[in-house]
Amino acid sequence: MFRCRVALLALVLIAPASAGQTLPSDPFTQARRIEEELSALNDWPPGREAYKIEMQLTELTKSQTALQVRLEDIQKTEEYKQFARKKRELQGKLQDAMEVQRTAIADAARKIYSDRHAELAARGTPPVPQGRALKFDLLSFPRLDGSTSTHPLAVIIASRLLGVSFEWQYPPPEAYIWHATESTFNSPYWVLDSQLYNPAPEVKLAASRVEARGETEPEKRTALMINHLLAKNSNTHDSYQNLINGQCDLIFVARAMSKDESALARDKHVEIDTVPIAQDALVFLVHTGNQIHSLSRGQLTAIFNLKTENWQDLGGPNRSIETLWREPNSGSRELFDAFNILAGEPPPANVHQLYALSMSGPYNALTVEPNGIGYSVYYYDQYMAMSPYTRRLAIDGIEPTPDTFASGKYPFVAPVFAAFRKSEPESSAARRLVTWLVSPEGQAVVHQAGYIQAKTQ
Repeated sequence: MFRCRVALLALVLIAPASAGQTLPSDPFTQARRIEEELSALNDWPPGREAYKIEMQLTELTKSQTALQVRLEDIQKTEEYKQFARKKRELQGKLQDAMEVQRTAIADAARKIYSDRHAELAARGTPPVPQGRALKFDLLSFPRLDGSTSTHPLAVIIASRLLGVSFEWQYPPPEAYIWHATESTFNSPYWVLDSQLYNPAPEVKLAASRVEARGETEPEKRTALMINHLLAKNSNTHDSYQNLINGQCDLIFVARAMSKDESALARDKHVEIDTVPIAQDALVFLVHTGNQIHSLSRGQLTAIFNLKTENWQDLGGPNRSIETLWREPNSGSRELFDAFNILAGEPPPANVHQLYALSMSGPYNALTVEPNGIGYSVYYYDQYMAMSPYTRRLAIDGIEPTPDTFASGKYPFVAPVFAAFRKSEPESSAARRLVTWLVSPEGQAVVHQAGYIQAKTQ
C-alpha cells in the first residue's frame, strides 16, 4: 500500500501540465523570496534581542528544573526536616513574642492617650445654642472631609450640632513579621530569601479616633451617618481634591493648598476660600530612648540635609541618624517644606521616604528604629498617635506646647483651615458653619476638641 502511494505521488509530481498551463522554471521562487524577507527581519534589533531572551529563558528553565530537583532532594533529607521543624518552632515563638509586645504597646498607648483625652473631657461641654439655631439636620449638614489629624474635630463638631454624644476609641496595633526588604523586592527568589534570611518584626500603630454615639434609635442613626458619611475624613491631599471636584462641601485641613492642588483648582476653574479656625504645629519626633531632647534650627536643617549623619555630633551616642520623610502632598511634608527646614536646598537623593503613606508612618518606624527622626503635627501626636515609643523634640530650647504656640515662641506653628469653594453662596451650609466656627461659641468647641483656638480670635 505504501509503495502504491509513493508511486502515485511521483506520477502527480511529473505529470505534464494541462493544456494551456505553463509551469514556472522554479516553483519555489515566491517561497524563497519570503524566506529571505524573514531572514532579513530576524536581523532587526528587536528580533535579535527577543531571540537572545528566548534562549536565556530556555536556559533558565533548564536551570530552574535542576534547582527544583536539587531542592526536592534536600527537602527529603533528615537534616532538612530537622531544620524545618526548628524553623516552624522559632517562627511560632516569634509570633507569640510579637503578640506579647503588641499587647504591651496597646496597653501603654491606651494609658497615655486615655489620660490625655480625660484632660480634654475636663474642659467641659460648652453650650452651643447658636450652633443649634443653624437648624442643621442629616440632609442639610455639609459634607465634611479633611486631614487625618482633623478627623476628631469634624466628628465633634457634627456631634455637637446634630445632638449626639461622641467617644474616643483605641484600636489595638497590628504586629506581624514582615519578611521582605527593599533589597529583595527585585530578586526573582525574594520570597525564598526573605522567609529564610530576612525575618523582620514590624508594628503598625493605629490612631485613636472619635466616633459619634447614640442611645436612642434616632440618635444611633444620626451617629451612623456622622461616622460613615458626614464626617468621614480621607487625608489632606485627597480632601482638597474632593473639595475641588465637588465631592464634599467643607474641609478642615492642617495646611494651605499644595502646588499640585492649586494647579488642579486652576484646571477645574475652581477657587478655594480658606478661613483659619485653629492652630497646630509641625513637631519633630525621636525614639523615647534618644538622649537628645532639643535641637537648634540649624542642627535640624543639617540633619535633614544629611550634613549631620551621626547622633554623636549632637551629643548623643555614636549611631547613624535615620531621617524619616513623609511623602510629598502629605500634610506634614508640605508643612516641612513650607517652613523651609532644608534652608532652600533640594531634598537629598535616596532619602528614607516612609513606606506607610499615612500619619502612622513615622511612629511605626520609630517604634523599631531608635536612631530615627521624623515629623508630624502636634494634634495628631498629642491625641491620636497611640505611640508609647516616641517623644517630641524642643527646638532651640522651646518645647512644643499650647502655651508656646499661643505666644509664638515655638517656631513652627501653623493655622488649621476650614476650606470651601468660593462659589458657595452666603446662605450655604458650608459658609454658615464656618461663620459659626470662628465665633466665640464655635471656638469653644474647637478648644473642647483639643485644638488651640485660631490666632485671629
